[in-house]
Amino acid sequence: MNTFIHDLRDAVRSLRKAPAFSAIAIATLALGIGANAAMFSIVRGVLLRPLPYRDTNRLVTGRIFVPDYRDLRESSRTLDRMAIWVSNLCNLTVVLSHRLWRSRFASEAAVIGKTIELSGKLYTVIGVMPPGFEFPRSDFDPCAR
Repeated sequence: MNTFIHDLRDAVRSLRKAPAFSAIAIATLALGIGANAAMFSIVRGVLLRPLPYRDTNRLVTGRIFVPDYRDLRESSRTLDRMAIWVSNLCNLTVVLSHRLWRSRFASEAAVIGKTIELSGKLYTVIGVMPPGFEFPRSDFDPCAR
């Protein structure tokens, strides 16, 4: 116990001699501990805590489009409840992707300036993205079914 107290006094003396170093060391420790606590909270909340549903081993997931979901919800006799989470909503208001321009408009240059209908609304095409531009990711296709 005596050596611990002696070592503690030496440490405090050293830290007093270099206050800038002490402040940086304490700030670094605080940031590290805070980041560690935040990451643990996220992992615990997302991965370790069970889902707030009963019989989570009976959950069914899949890729489905909103019109198909409505049909399935109305006709299903085997599923207790259904819900949908939509993550691929995007706004195609002006500029076409190069892939969409090739596949749906046959690479027709005259499409620029024309009015097209998307989800019941009319939009004017003002341009086509270059071939390498992919948003939100390369495998995304808003017209896939």
